[in-house]
Amino acid sequence: MLRFIVLTIMTLALFSTGRSFTEEPPPVRIITFELKDGKKFEALRFSSMGAGDLKTYLIYTLDGRKLALLEKEIVSRKEQLLPLASFPPQAQNEILQQRAAIAAAQTSANAKSEEQKVVAAAKQRENEAKAALDRARTEMIAASSRLADAEQTIKETPVALAKAEARYDAAKTELGSGTSSYYYDANRVPGGRSEHLSDVMMRAAEDKARLETAKKEAEELLKGGQDGLAPLSARVDSAMVDFAAAQAETQHMLLAIRDSDAHKAPHSGPSGTGSLNEELSIGRRGN
Repeated sequence: MLRFIVLTIMTLALFSTGRSFTEEPPPVRIITFELKDGKKFEALRFSSMGAGDLKTYLIYTLDGRKLALLEKEIVSRKEQLLPLASFPPQAQNEILQQRAAIAAAQTSANAKSEEQKVVAAAKQRENEAKAALDRARTEMIAASSRLADAEQTIKETPVALAKAEARYDAAKTELGSGTSSYYYDANRVPGGRSEHLSDVMMRAAEDKARLETAKKEAEELLKGGQDGLAPLSARVDSAMVDFAAAQAETQHMLLAIRDSDAHKAPHSGPSGTGSLNEELSIGRRGN
């Protein structure tokens, strides 16, 4: 269907040029190949292949023959333009058929190019949708991970706080009682006993403050975090829908093109136009 639409647009564009069907057809360009042995061939069209001494011209004569001429055997190649009416009826028919085949091949190539552009644009949209989905998923995973860490922090904080308080209370009690315990060993702790116990209390107090701050931040995160996951989850779902739609669009286009090609293949004979880069020429006869 896509190719049919493209071909229809191109056909309408040809009609819009205003050329009349009764207009004199354009002149015919013929190219005459003359060989070293004196033979001459006037080409319908030709293409070349190979290089050096093996470079060969494949020429198509008006009577339907396909001949191979080595370039080193060609002594001249001349061009001339002649009106179509100067050719015999059979030759005119062959020329018109060749022109139609060339025009059809060019139209088909243009349509194929347009198809490729459309498919490329669809694939680009698919890639962009996939990238958007990946970003949404990454943000969702990161947000979920932060919430899981916050929950773990809240869960572990009471035990950690109890340990810090125990260290603080033990050091404070020992400092006030004047007895020795685990917190002070004159043989392994430099400085005075009071200095060491004060340092233990200070570090315990810092740990308590850090733990309480972390717990408060985790609670704040959890308070708004669960609500924050909802729009991220909705964004992921929307991105998944967009990606699936983009994939479906690309597949639909590819299937439509494949079906169009399969439908056309049994009905299209050999165009005889060869590569779009080959040189084309129309001739009257082969000598």
